[in-house]
Amino acid sequence: MFAHDTSKILGNTKSGTLILENTPNALICKCKLPNTTAGNDAWELITRGDVKTMSFGFLPFDIETRGNTNYLKSVKLEEVSFCVTFPAYAETNSEANIRTLCKRSNRDLDKIEKLIKENNLTDEDKKALSDLLSSFAELFNKIEKSAVDEKSEAVEKEDTEPKDKDTE
Repeated sequence: MFAHDTSKILGNTKSGTLILENTPNALICKCKLPNTTAGNDAWELITRGDVKTMSFGFLPFDIETRGNTNYLKSVKLEEVSFCVTFPAYAETNSEANIRTLCKRSNRDLDKIEKLIKENNLTDEDKKALSDLLSSFAELFNKIEKSAVDEKSEAVEKEDTEPKDKDTE
């Protein structure tokens, strides 16, 4: 969600637009932002660095109390929120990756191409703009492919490297 707002859904595990990965050190949340006002706002705020923190809605199940401190041993995760101005856990972090930028840019390029076809431009102008759009699309595809290749290499390395017994 966008800042715990139930009317501003950014992704969902059931649709595959939100992927949750539980690691020994953190819960990693990957969200494919929608082309909605909330999605575009989240993208802008995160990429500019204005709001990079997150928050979680959960129900505690197993709590251990030591002194004045409660330790959550088990919880049921209800929701994940990005763009939370005052999070309960300041250590959280959000980052935007280039693959999302490429997908958004390709959508924008498609819109520009449609406008070029609909307006009264000279054939020379249309050709120049069309060539420019093709160059941008090719560049974005290369960047996206490079990001996917890097991720695949990282996963392959991760699978072949010996595991640290302390983190298993």
